[in-house]
Amino acid sequence: MKFFKNIFPLALLIAFSATASAQYLEYTATDASKLWFDGTSTLHDFTCHANEIKSEVVFSAELLDGTAGTAQQGEIIIPVEQIKHDNDGLTKNMYKTLEPKKYPQITFVWNSIELTENQDENSTINATVHGDLTVKDQTRDITIPVEIKGLANADTLQVVGNYPLFLSNFDIEQPSFFLGTLKVGDEFNIKFDMTFARTNNYEELTQR
Repeated sequence: MKFFKNIFPLALLIAFSATASAQYLEYTATDASKLWFDGTSTLHDFTCHANEIKSEVVFSAELLDGTAGTAQQGEIIIPVEQIKHDNDGLTKNMYKTLEPKKYPQITFVWNSIELTENQDENSTINATVHGDLTVKDQTRDITIPVEIKGLANADTLQVVGNYPLFLSNFDIEQPSFFLGTLKVGDEFNIKFDMTFARTNNYEELTQR
């Protein structure tokens, strides 16, 4: 893996200790991945899009059978300066709050997946992802319900979900503008539709 130093040691550990029934699969997010933030204010609702997303994940091969397996880890990195709104003024005001020069990234590191519904005929499972979300150097343990699609061939995976983020949970004051006449709501809904492409060969791994 290229840029996630905390995942690489895990992959090495699995590679040396796993048996043929407990191999791992590596995936990288493709350009088709989407992530956006829906917010509210006293004036109107708004949406900001992440124009750049970096993500690599490691899944246990048992996930293909609709079971969580033992090794599930990944990381999503969102460069703050790549989060944009169609209105440049709103984007600049957002940066005043998030301070990208000081805190350049929003990160989510997941460390486990719990299945809530077994794989169905469409090769889809419902699961709960557990991990750490960091915003402005404040890290919180969170749980996100997700839907994982595309398990039939495992060449690509689609992970869809959303998470309600409250600024106050990260000690971030709700921004206000125009002498307080416009105030942003405390809750942001993070929505994502991530597409991952496999970067290692499952068949070779399982034949070791």
